[in-house]
Amino acid sequence: MQISGTKKLLDLIPFTVAVHEEEDPFFSWHANVVLINRRKTIVLMNDKTRYIVALHGIKAKDARPVT
Repeated sequence: MQISGTKKLLDLIPFTVAVHEEEDPFFSWHANVVLINRRKTIVLMNDKTRYIVALHGIKAKDARPVT
């Protein structure tokens, strides 16, 4: 799965992101961060199906990598 983030989102997350190329658009997503009622919301959209997933109320401790 490949998630392409905007510069605004990449500045928000506290870890580095590796770049991988995949050919199937079904496994490709775009991500952005927006403010809704003063809370950060990460919005993901699938490139092929245009399906949207919204993660509302993200805090700094929630946006760290899983080890």
